Amino acid sequence: MPSDLSEHRFLLGELCPWGLNIDPHKLQESRTSDGVCHKRRRELLLIWSDHSKVGELRVTRVRIRAPARLHWALLNLSGLLNRVDGGIGLMIDEPAWEIEAGLDQAGIHGVPLEDDHLAGIQQVLAKLPSGISRQLGIRIVSSIPAHAGLGSKTSLLLAVGRAASLLSGQADSPLNIARLLSRGGTSGIGVNGYSAGGLIWDVGRKYPAEKSHFGPSSLSHCPPPRAIRLSSLDWLSVVHFRFDRTGLSGSDEADFFSRTCPLPTIETERLAICTSLQLIPAILDEDEEELQDGIRSIQELGL
Repeated sequence: MPSDLSEHRFLLGELCPWGLNIDPHKLQESRTSDGVCHKRRRELLLIWSDHSKVGELRVTRVRIRAPARLHWALLNLSGLLNRVDGGIGLMIDEPAWEIEAGLDQAGIHGVPLEDDHLAGIQQVLAKLPSGISRQLGIRIVSSIPAHAGLGSKTSLLLAVGRAASLLSGQADSPLNIARLLSRGGTSGIGVNGYSAGGLIWDVGRKYPAEKSHFGPSSLSHCPPPRAIRLSSLDWLSVVHFRFDRTGLSGSDEADFFSRTCPLPTIETERLAICTSLQLIPAILDEDEEELQDGIRSIQELGL
């Protein structure tokens, strides 16, 4: 981290291979005394460079804030209409990962991580060019709890992959990084909502042409599905809590899918009706009571 932050530019936006994408709707500048800038419901990039000219920008250090997600439901686990998966959910402001990364002090520092998160970062490093993976230093500033229904692993691995990409001068998009890391193989909520936030309606995949089985993302090595995104959720406040401290994961989650799927077609039909005729209209109408009713309805269906 630079010691004199006043001499550096803090840039919030997307990088192109040649430099910065100068779009006033996507790029913002800020100067703060401690280098911290908060932007709600989207990826935060703080980028330190050692060149002042845009065309010569070389990223030397980044700070990324990556959001959590709430996945309300998988919508099609019956194979109805020759499709599978699909889902609906939204990105939330807190909790969030915040990481700092640079090509110095190699290793993982800061807030302690769960073993599953550490193993995931090692998988990311294994897919990087050796010159980057040996030098990459990551400091975890804040974290998202594991296996709590918040998409913590996908969000962390996308943040680490994004940081490595920026530091290597590639600036790959989060979707391309998700494909490289085999994330989003079942649910596309966290992958599609990572950069821009909002409500995500993931349309799933062709079945069995694009995916021929029912299973969790950890065992589904498919490209992330396409999705429809609705923004303007500033009116909505979310309180998320669990009755159990952690949910199913690993082999337990895979066994659950194996025992339960495929679901009866009637459940998929009811989920589709509830999503299209209740949840989406409630979001567009900013009708919180109707939205609560819709969420209660879909939680009684599917998995």
